[in-house]
Amino acid sequence: MLFKKMWRDIIYHKTQFIAIFIMIFLGVFIYTGINSEWNGLLYHSQNFYTETNLSDGLIMGESFEKEDVHKLKENKEIQDAERRAVFQVHEKSNVSKSLDVYLLEGTSLSQMKVMSGETFDLDKTGIWINQNYADENNIQIGDKITLENQGIVIEETIRGIVLHPEFVYSASDNSITPDFKNQGYAFISANQFQYTNMIPFTQILIKTNNENPEKIIKQQLNDKNMTYIDKEDLSSYNMIQSEISQHQAFADVFPIVFLFIAFLTTITTITKLIINQRLQIGVLKALGLSQIKIFTHYLSHILFITIIAAILGYILGPMIVPEIIYPMMRTIYSLPELYAVPLDISILLVILVIVISFVISFIVCYHQLKESASQLMRPVVIKYKGHIKKEKSIWKHLRFYEQWNLRDMMRNKVRSLMAIVGIAGCMGLLFCAFGLQDSMTGMIDMNFKDLNQFDIQVNVNDKANIDDLKAKIDGSTLQQNVIEINNQEKSQTYAITIQENTQYMKIIDTDLKEIPLPQNGIALSYKIAEKYNVKKDDIIEWRLLGENNWVKSYIKDIIHTPSTQGITMSKEEYEKTNHQYQVTSIVGKDKDIKNEVGVNSIQYLQEDIKEGMDTMMEGMNLMIAILVLAAIILGSVVIYNIGTFAYIEKIRDIATLKVVGFQDKQVKKILRQQNFFLTLIGICFGIPFGYFLIYIIISTIGESMDLLIQISMLTFVICIIGTLFLSTFIMIIITRKTKHIDMVSALKSIE
Repeated sequence: MLFKKMWRDIIYHKTQFIAIFIMIFLGVFIYTGINSEWNGLLYHSQNFYTETNLSDGLIMGESFEKEDVHKLKENKEIQDAERRAVFQVHEKSNVSKSLDVYLLEGTSLSQMKVMSGETFDLDKTGIWINQNYADENNIQIGDKITLENQGIVIEETIRGIVLHPEFVYSASDNSITPDFKNQGYAFISANQFQYTNMIPFTQILIKTNNENPEKIIKQQLNDKNMTYIDKEDLSSYNMIQSEISQHQAFADVFPIVFLFIAFLTTITTITKLIINQRLQIGVLKALGLSQIKIFTHYLSHILFITIIAAILGYILGPMIVPEIIYPMMRTIYSLPELYAVPLDISILLVILVIVISFVISFIVCYHQLKESASQLMRPVVIKYKGHIKKEKSIWKHLRFYEQWNLRDMMRNKVRSLMAIVGIAGCMGLLFCAFGLQDSMTGMIDMNFKDLNQFDIQVNVNDKANIDDLKAKIDGSTLQQNVIEINNQEKSQTYAITIQENTQYMKIIDTDLKEIPLPQNGIALSYKIAEKYNVKKDDIIEWRLLGENNWVKSYIKDIIHTPSTQGITMSKEEYEKTNHQYQVTSIVGKDKDIKNEVGVNSIQYLQEDIKEGMDTMMEGMNLMIAILVLAAIILGSVVIYNIGTFAYIEKIRDIATLKVVGFQDKQVKKILRQQNFFLTLIGICFGIPFGYFLIYIIISTIGESMDLLIQISMLTFVICIIGTLFLSTFIMIIITRKTKHIDMVSALKSIE
């Protein structure tokens, strides 16, 4: 009997129970879905690192000998060490397609994973090329590839197609997304390469059981000019860890709004259900049903809905959410496999949601059902408490509409709070979605329109005729190198850009104003300044990678550099540090210079990079669409639920107003006015909540990217109007019911 009654109750109050179901389902669905997504990214990346024995760190210098590797291995703290060389080449038939080729002397550390073809062997000739580059350029096993480096022509057979743990993320200096079509990496055995003696070995991979091995390394190498980079500081490793942290933070914050609304709805629903059925409960008690049975009956309403919603969310979240996000991840990160791995701890959320729902329902039921049968059969007497202080201060200045709505909101605080929270959540999600879009668009425009205004970047070697190339592309020269900034804790590398002028590469300060190249000092990236807690007019020490002498430079400006962090300085200022200006690139207008001597590679800003940006924005637009959809669902469910609740509670009041002469449009105005007022309050709270979500997401972005929160006025207008429109539209639907009130039923005495 009670089971059938439960179903009748749920069907009769279907709006409220559907709202509870949707909110709990979405909260658990999003939490478990995103957790399984980032945990899958973590699981597969760590498996890849373990399987390939990723080195613990990388030693970089001008040149290392075999004896240096032996010295390192002599120390018990160093478990293993391997030397390797790296040089850049381009395809002979297409200068814009460049490869970083690594000459290997060992195969135990940072091993490549062969996806197809032969296993890498130091005794085998040929080249092993990375999978993404091969796929984009339709390269097959057995093909011959002709490469060129400073006039030296290299012809090798493709022996294998591979992925490497150090290049899970591999974007160029001027881009945020990888350009797999034009940039790649490859491996050749140093034993089998005919030009090995001509190329310096500038890197040593190490495996160590010491948490801070830099001091040991320097001692073993007799303070040889070198820089040690821990694997956590490598851009690839750091980027994927930042991505995981970002999604983890999103999963922890995002579902809170849905679950909070669900719990508030639970309180109001079970309270109203019991109050409306006081007579029935009194009769059941009078007929001899025990308190426990009645208690269990009303608890079962919420628990039944909660358990189904939580379990469905737990099952469907990991199945659906990762499949939405992973296509974008695969365009950025190169992993052998990537699929969802549910987080074990996610089941705790399901249990927690059920427990909280049970506790809330138990407290409400205990409070409402503790009365005797005779007391329950009497109607609830609403005590008039007179005006509270807040009402007294403004009451006489309000019209009837405002007085009526103010009193109603004060008497139904939980319902009003639920409406405000729901609308704030809706507004916050909309604001987060469009704010992120503004910020990403702003970063892209800053990088590729405001700062980098060249069409082509020509990377050259010492055989190039610089003046001739400059004239052909109407260009400006620059030198790009890697530096180490002096830090007492551990070494970390950054970029240094020495510019001839700012014709094509502008710089902007922290106020986003264009400034000239600093004289008598350097310009330091904002994120580095923030990390090392330095500011304008401070002194910073740096040195070129492989050098021994530190340079002290005066920080003249702090600048924003969206995609590459480091130091920017003028040619004249660089030469004052006793360094010779050596041109590594020329930027200018797009011209046909593919057959010029001394050209290592060519990068086209608009063609090569724009495609990557478009891919990234497609993924961003998908995330924005998901956020907007979530906002619409949240707002619609909350507003419709609250509006229906309020309408049912006020049927007698509305009927009374109509009897004393109020027209339908006046009654609708009263209801809509309250909704409008609550919506405005929710919007005011939603804006900072949305800003907080944006800050959480952006704060977890890797150190290599400087993403500013940029929100246009149009975003404010769209989000506010969108929230108001959604709220107004739903209230119009609800208030249309006032025409069809059964006046006799609404006004008859309570039996």
